[in-house]
Amino acid sequence: MAVLLIDGFDRYKEGSGVGSFSSVWSYGGLEQDPVRIVAGRFTDSRAVALGTVGRDYFSYRFLPGYRMQATIGAAVKLTQAGFRTLLGLGVDGDEGLSLVRTHIGQMQVRLGRGGGDSPTIAMSDAVDLLTKDGWHYVEMAATCGPSGNVRVWVNGELVIDVTGVATQRHNQAGWNSFGLGMNDTYRHYDDFYVADSFGEVGEVRVDTLDPIANTAIADFAPVGTDAGWKAVSEAMPDADSTHIASNTLGARSQFELEDASSSIQDVIAVQVRGYAAKLDAGTRAVRYVVASGAAEAKGREHFLATSYTHSFDVHDRNPLTDAPWTPAAIDALRVGVEVTT
Repeated sequence: MAVLLIDGFDRYKEGSGVGSFSSVWSYGGLEQDPVRIVAGRFTDSRAVALGTVGRDYFSYRFLPGYRMQATIGAAVKLTQAGFRTLLGLGVDGDEGLSLVRTHIGQMQVRLGRGGGDSPTIAMSDAVDLLTKDGWHYVEMAATCGPSGNVRVWVNGELVIDVTGVATQRHNQAGWNSFGLGMNDTYRHYDDFYVADSFGEVGEVRVDTLDPIANTAIADFAPVGTDAGWKAVSEAMPDADSTHIASNTLGARSQFELEDASSSIQDVIAVQVRGYAAKLDAGTRAVRYVVASGAAEAKGREHFLATSYTHSFDVHDRNPLTDAPWTPAAIDALRVGVEVTT
């Protein structure tokens, strides 16, 4: 299994602008209400609340290439019961497979957007699922094809398990967009993931760990503050107000990280997230680094624009050892950035 996407929604602000949800996620429609950032499932965590004033839409994250199987999961909190779109697998943002909650609390998997005219291909026997009593963790796994398979879990319980159903629209070559449903009432989402497997990962908690100290590797200059780690551990990205900067090829900076939550036992992936821009007309690129002791591992190269953009590296195994992650390995990590172009 490889984890492809992670989002804990801890570093967004409402509406457009620096660090906003819409700089990472793409709306499936033009009639969305403003994004709301709300309290998350855990202390000091945040979640996103999505709603529209029109018909059902999805907010999507995109991946290069297509996946013929995928598992998508998220924590969901409803503000109202009734018919609600929840999770979606799509092609270039065009909905292919949707998970919905019906008016009586059944889970349904439908082809297309998930509205009333979308064919239902699977339905749970259980009702009264996802009640308005707080957070629930929902996962959907599917294989793509004219005779595909679908499974759905709610709070770890398998509620849909069907085989030999048509999960493919328009003969697409798989899915490359993964979404959260939104329609005329807000629903809150937290702790989102996508994996390239067919099977339950289980309830996921996404913790955001910030830099807490400089290291001896400190080529980037702090701007707007007296220490590099302070410039890159903001509660919300503030663009040019505080940042670290260098235009020197090969320049590096690394930072100590805060420890992971003591409640974490198993780690499925670690994501390094950067928010960067270039200041000149030339081509610029950076790599994000994870390090422990004398060992370092670099992610892929990220080419920068003149406006700030988010970029991500997801490591589903510890790249320093090629072993599964452990909480102790995370606690020993440093993270950094290097100018490569």
